[in-house]
Amino acid sequence: MARPTARFKTCPEHFQVAEHLAFVPSGEGAHQYLFVEKVGINTTDAAARIARCAGVPARDVGYAGMKDKHAVTRQWFSVPDGDIATGAIDAEVTVLETIRHPKKLRRGEVSGNDFLVVLCGVNDAPALESRFANAFGPQRFGGDNLAQATDWVLHRRRRKISRFKQGLYLSVLRGALFNAVLEARQKIGSWDSLLPGDVADAAGLPTGPLWGRGRSASADEAGEIERQALQPFADVMDALEHAGVNQDRRSFVAEARNLTVESCNGDALTLRFTLPAGAYATVFLAQGFDLTDASQAA
Repeated sequence: MARPTARFKTCPEHFQVAEHLAFVPSGEGAHQYLFVEKVGINTTDAAARIARCAGVPARDVGYAGMKDKHAVTRQWFSVPDGDIATGAIDAEVTVLETIRHPKKLRRGEVSGNDFLVVLCGVNDAPALESRFANAFGPQRFGGDNLAQATDWVLHRRRRKISRFKQGLYLSVLRGALFNAVLEARQKIGSWDSLLPGDVADAAGLPTGPLWGRGRSASADEAGEIERQALQPFADVMDALEHAGVNQDRRSFVAEARNLTVESCNGDALTLRFTLPAGAYATVFLAQGFDLTDASQAA
């Protein structure tokens, strides 16, 4: 059965995200933490503007996660020896709150994100399951990042790129391989249940590989499915093993908590929900809707 269609990101206010750190800043230390609202710009642009305001190199500004450009997002940044006041830095970046902490904010130090999403042009409202397949969303592979990442990792000695882009490309490739294994598990209906040889997460749910150095921990039936799914990517797997990243695991299953759905303005729906770190709102919504990103169509 065809999914109902819906448009999202018709304006920044229709896609709002608020980040939760995985720890509570101590209130004292060498780094100033800034809870920032940004509108219509990406995280690296916001970090660059904060760096200029603080008079430090952009590389000294820390942040825990990348947030959407065509959105209103609230996330944490850190600045060494910062003394930035609350209020607007410019038209797109506003400091909402500040607190100090001893260490620079690092990537991945997020526990989850709250979302407010308005979907427009909806002619039907399906019942969304809170549990969904935890794939990496299309924004991870934006544009031709996957092709460029593959070319780079297979010919690294010929091309010199920034450390930021290296990290991006490695994340893109690991995400593509994870999605390939998850898709294989979805085809046989076992993405949310354990098979013999699976590696379970803390909640007892199956996980898939984020490829890098070391042997996969999967074995038996789960290991064989993984091996077959990754067979077409043997060269990329070998390159990742030599690129300095260690193998890790990611759950095949994510869950949207505190989900509410409200009708508004006839054909629009407002959805509020919380996702764990690393889960994608677009992937959650795509289980029920055929989505069109209005920010890309403009």
